[in-house]
Amino acid sequence: LHHQLVFDQPFRILHSDRSFVTTSITIDKHSHLFGGFPFPCTLTLEYRLYPNNVHIQYTVTSIGDKAVPFGFGLHPHFKRLSGNKKTIITLPARSVMQTIADTLLPNGKLTPVHNVPTPVGDLHLDHVFTNIVKGKHAVVDYTSLGFKISLRSSPEFTHIVCWSGHPEAICI
Repeated sequence: LHHQLVFDQPFRILHSDRSFVTTSITIDKHSHLFGGFPFPCTLTLEYRLYPNNVHIQYTVTSIGDKAVPFGFGLHPHFKRLSGNKKTIITLPARSVMQTIADTLLPNGKLTPVHNVPTPVGDLHLDHVFTNIVKGKHAVVDYTSLGFKISLRSSPEFTHIVCWSGHPEAICI
């Protein structure tokens, strides 16, 4: 499911309490989204809040007679709470996808990268990173505040998109 398809669509709340919410959206022949994504399905998201983390689980269920091709990603933005020099990110990738000039579309080639901690103020990114190092996670380190955020994901997430174009935040 392409993020441009459901990013501003209302989801139904199926269950909720103080620490979790389960929501869903259905795309079928009666949905205005069906023209852009003609695969009958339901996307269900469950958000669980714990004392030291947030867990997000997704499920895509075909409600037609065929399998549903889809991609799924999350695009959380993180404030530059320690400023441009002391908000540090580490992306555990071995490669970045090269893009076609002026389009940002991948050209099929990969460039090696080193996953070293980098201040967000030194970055000019709108890139897709891949060849993720097994067992490693993207990290946002707020060095002046003394805490880090680790973005852990299940194995089907094989790419990390990083965008640094917002002056007050970074998107990973």
